[in-house]
Amino acid sequence: MKIERTVVIAMLSVIVGLGVIGVSPAFARESSSLPACPPSGEFHNCFGTITFASGIEYVGEYKDGKRHGEGILTTTDSKEIMGDWKFNKPWNAVYFDGGEFRFSYKNGVIQAGLLKAHLLIAGR
Repeated sequence: MKIERTVVIAMLSVIVGLGVIGVSPAFARESSSLPACPPSGEFHNCFGTITFASGIEYVGEYKDGKRHGEGILTTTDSKEIMGDWKFNKPWNAVYFDGGEFRFSYKNGVIQAGLLKAHLLIAGR
């Protein structure tokens, strides 16, 4: 079953509202309250974009040179990890493949995919 990204974002809003997981919706690529990262040097307590040689792009918050805070990592083949990061790892985040929800991270641990999200909404 294919579920569009906007539907999953709405589902996650409900899940967050229920306190099941703490995903912060950085989904709209909104800016942060942190200052912009410098054009070169270490990214420390700032918001910015980095594109790796592989074409993978991260837009979000940094701390001590690592992805830390709200952000979105996008691969060259339309995969995205969105949400909260801690020290370069997805912490409370969701994973999309080609716009389709695949699974989530809760406290850095991969959770079951679509079925689990549906059951969480249903309160089961």
